[in-house]
Amino acid sequence: MELTSRPQFSKLLNELSIKYPKCYTFAFQKNESIFIGTSPEKLAKFSNGWIEVDALAGSAPRGLTLEEDIKYEQFLLTVKKI
Repeated sequence: MELTSRPQFSKLLNELSIKYPKCYTFAFQKNESIFIGTSPEKLAKFSNGWIEVDALAGSAPRGLTLEEDIKYEQFLLTVKKI
């Protein structure tokens, strides 16, 4: 989709934090690109010149059947996070 004007990122971030108050809202900018979102998991913490990075949970597609969904669920519950 092509935008007709520059988004108001501060407004978008504020709306996300209101809509998802128990999640972490974030924005990363590199050159002209900005990545924004909300996640139930902390991506990183910056404090006193240190960065603490947390591992993210895995994800999987939805199955075409209930059996496939259960297979993906079991995989996510048992796979080792690195």
